[in-house]
Amino acid sequence: MHATPTVTVTKVLSPAEDPGRCTLQVNGETTEQSTDVGDTGTTGPVPVEAGTEVKVTEIAANPDTDLANYDAELTCNAAEGAVTITDGSFQMPETDVTCTLTNTRKVAPSPPSAVTPVPTLSELGLMLMALAAGGLGASRLRRRG
Repeated sequence: MHATPTVTVTKVLSPAEDPGRCTLQVNGETTEQSTDVGDTGTTGPVPVEAGTEVKVTEIAANPDTDLANYDAELTCNAAEGAVTITDGSFQMPETDVTCTLTNTRKVAPSPPSAVTPVPTLSELGLMLMALAAGGLGASRLRRRG
């Protein structure tokens, strides 16, 4: 009797210190160690019968993680080499499979460069304006009297 092959999924975050946290799943099932993982998190070995379809997914582990902020890439390898993946799924070979799910944070768009700064008066400018207004007021008072 052959041992049941396993799938192990490992998470890679780019940059590694990114705070995003996900729960990794194999065929919709979560292992104890695959909950709320960051960079280098893993499902551990998950037994899957050879010849069956395997679906690798992830879900955001908390409200602060938005998967839309990442570009995701799934790669899987078996003893024979790379495993063909279609929409996150593949046929389980008769050997163990290791998968890497890489999430790369998307770069935030640059702010528009056509912004024109609004001029403001400094404290010195305001004081000079106040002195000028005071001087004009004082000179008018002298002329009347």
